[in-house]
Amino acid sequence: SIYSSTKSFIPDKELRYIISRMARELFNCNDVRIMDIPSRLALARKLRYEYASSQKQIARMLHLNLEILKGYV
Repeated sequence: SIYSSTKSFIPDKELRYIISRMARELFNCNDVRIMDIPSRLALARKLRYEYASSQKQIARMLHLNLEILKGYV
């Protein structure tokens, strides 16, 4: 990704686009809200390592509990 080396902050709007694209490509799903928790956690891990998104932002964007996320990414 173009963001990996820069580690810059990605605005929610842009991240929302990235997430929907990833959800389609990886899980053939258009709406992250209907994805199961393991799938969302898999997306969370990718966002954390490929885009250096914060746990707070990932939790917000993927509709996940921050405490669950903290133990995972």
